[in-house]
Amino acid sequence: MSVTSKKNLESLGLKWQEIATTEVNKQPRMGEKAKGAMGAVDTGRLRASLSYITNNKQSGFNGSRVPESQDKDVLTGRSGKDEVIVGSNINYALYVDQCTKKMAKRPYLTNSVANYLDDYKTVVTDVRNGRRI
Repeated sequence: MSVTSKKNLESLGLKWQEIATTEVNKQPRMGEKAKGAMGAVDTGRLRASLSYITNNKQSGFNGSRVPESQDKDVLTGRSGKDEVIVGSNINYALYVDQCTKKMAKRPYLTNSVANYLDDYKTVVTDVRNGRRI
């Protein structure tokens, strides 16, 4: 894998962490209306766990840990050669994004990928052109 490919993957992971953190803060808490509501963050554990892995790097905690954080919260392992894997290992992360019978969806994961494709393309272009990310 070339140095540029490694930088692309790591830069994409960092960009996703930034965007996902913003998105999770935007989502309303359970039982609140979306308009003007606070984010879906109660303890900060989910936000702190937003992480990424490439085939040569694990990002670890996003920002700082909170008292509720556990080592197993962040993604571990390795991705495929030209992949970056993003997400959280917290057991309720997907339920917050997709919904349950008792909770409306708060799509921070979905939005952090689908709504920012142009941002990710810009990151790749900037790395390819030697711009500092």
